[in-house]
Amino acid sequence: MRPSVYKYLRSDLQKLERIVKLISLFLPRSIIDYQSTFSEFKTTCLLETDYKREISNMCYFSKLYHNHPYIVIPKVYSKFYKKNVIIQEFIEGPTLADVISQVPSSDSISSYVKRKMHSNLWLQLMVVGGEFLKTAMTEEYIFGDPHPGNMILLPNDKVAFIDFGIISRKPSSQEAFYQFVQSYYHILLGSEDYGQLLNSSLFCFCPDLANALKQCSINMGFDYFSSISVAINKKSQIMKRNNYLLSNVVEDGHLFTAFVHFFDQNNSLNIQLDGNHFQLLKAMQEFLGLVTSISNRYGEEKFSKIMIGSMRYALKYCETHKIKKDMSYKTKYSISESYELLLDNLSSLAEKDEFLFNTLCERIFL
Repeated sequence: MRPSVYKYLRSDLQKLERIVKLISLFLPRSIIDYQSTFSEFKTTCLLETDYKREISNMCYFSKLYHNHPYIVIPKVYSKFYKKNVIIQEFIEGPTLADVISQVPSSDSISSYVKRKMHSNLWLQLMVVGGEFLKTAMTEEYIFGDPHPGNMILLPNDKVAFIDFGIISRKPSSQEAFYQFVQSYYHILLGSEDYGQLLNSSLFCFCPDLANALKQCSINMGFDYFSSISVAINKKSQIMKRNNYLLSNVVEDGHLFTAFVHFFDQNNSLNIQLDGNHFQLLKAMQEFLGLVTSISNRYGEEKFSKIMIGSMRYALKYCETHKIKKDMSYKTKYSISESYELLLDNLSSLAEKDEFLFNTLCERIFL
């Protein structure tokens, strides 16, 4: 790394931060809090320039994946470390990005990988996705930058991870993340319980809000999450019948896209994701985008089949390795603040999604 990079990066990030603060004043409320998300992004960028930390990351993952049947981590030579230099083992082989750029138009990408590397590309992708989910449910850190340039395809279905400047912290609750993955997996297998997917997403990615809504709705004598689940499931069925393209999106397994269309196109639920999950969500979306692009470009293997394989891989591991019971039902919001959040949520639904609001009210006042 050039010595000037750190200096100019800090300067550029400070300028960009001022722009984000200004723009956020004029943008509508979103599921993402712009300023807290940028703060996480800024921290991540600066950490990427810390080579001592990156060496520590490599040592962590080298120990984690020691003698793993599929994942390879290059050896790092710590004694040669300098502030701007890391020396690590050279692993021979093309990155997935190289493969994507080299596949002849007359060839299929899976045949190309099989012929050149003697490996099953779809198995390699399932393992990468499965390891991401598995480590998010059971370990302290997750490989945080799974783009095609950071994965070297090797013989015998193995994959080498490179570039450990970005890693992701585990979710605030691994138990909640496990429930989120289970909900996603069941829908890919044919369940249509989108309400449960939403509820598990809320408790996983915005637990303070979820616990505040749960706390005050119980005090008022109704179950908000059971009611919103029924309402969302009704709406999803209607939308799928009336929107052929959206129905295909769901059947193909692109549930994040479906989530936006079904529930939050106008942020009708008035929710915001916790900023501390930024890197985890970014890494997750990076992998989903990679699988989507390969699936769409080559059309050999459906996105949903790869995702089902990844989830099955992770969930099977969890059958023999207990998930920590770490869900917290506490919230940073006071009782009065929790009531305000619930009222804001209901007001937003009444204004932006009349169907959900009316269905929810029917449940509440039964």
